[in-house]
Amino acid sequence: MKTQTGPLPKLQYPRRLFRFRWWMASVGLLLLALSLTPLAIEGLPRAQAEQETSLWMLSTALFHLPFVGVLVLQGAGLVERLGFYWRGRRPETPGRMPLEYPTVCVQLPMFNEHAVARRVIEAASRLRWPAGRLTIQVLDDSTDEDTRQLVRQVCAAVRLAGIDCQVLHRTNRQGYKAGALEAGRRQTESEFIVIFDADFVPPSDFLLRAIPHFYREDGTPDAGLALVQAQWGHLNHAESALTRSQSLWVDDHHTLQMAWRSAVWQFVNFTGTAGVWRASAIEAPAAGKRLAWSKIVN
Repeated sequence: MKTQTGPLPKLQYPRRLFRFRWWMASVGLLLLALSLTPLAIEGLPRAQAEQETSLWMLSTALFHLPFVGVLVLQGAGLVERLGFYWRGRRPETPGRMPLEYPTVCVQLPMFNEHAVARRVIEAASRLRWPAGRLTIQVLDDSTDEDTRQLVRQVCAAVRLAGIDCQVLHRTNRQGYKAGALEAGRRQTESEFIVIFDADFVPPSDFLLRAIPHFYREDGTPDAGLALVQAQWGHLNHAESALTRSQSLWVDDHHTLQMAWRSAVWQFVNFTGTAGVWRASAIEAPAAGKRLAWSKIVN
């Protein structure tokens, strides 16, 4: 019997004349709907004179309201996406940092995130910021003892490197993530609060690119700016068709919709992570009169 020790020969598959694409199904359904539209219109009953009553017209209008709502949403979405190329495509210009950098607290809320806890804590410890002006709060509500022990070990190693890294563990998970964030906020006097979910990996220059947006060109604080929301990136967008579709949706929402809303309305929603808050805007919401969007993470 012969055995082959070298690399296996590459199999040659027959070339397919037709390759199905993910968008072909939508195109087929659209063509089918367009072809059936004339038949549907032709088969509609003609309104009789006695049917032309206020009740009939009201019921018809009510039945069409969902369709009108869908058309309005589709139209608004089209305006946002086309408007991005008119206003929103140009990135926001950051201001000039003051001589004394502000204090920053990075909050990392997590719950039984054993697989990614070490990664996000170590990534936060690599954020470049002046010594003594950065604090990391690991808001660990984990019930798994192995995860809690891992978090304590990683945070202890970060502290040995000279970084202020605190572990806050609650026995009562009241409010869940929001409750943990609020509990941590009450224990910091930092001027800015940065929030990252456990599955995020912030680049080392994140703060250097985000915080300057809270200042004007002359270095004075923009007191009316409450939030800088960063764009989400992807670690495994090419892994499968599902991850590709999810990354496409996220990129559409962040790159097109939110950039346009910030440029036109100067208002965006906080996505729950990868954002920098002015602490005073959280303590007293009236202090933050406008929220601005800045695309700073690719």
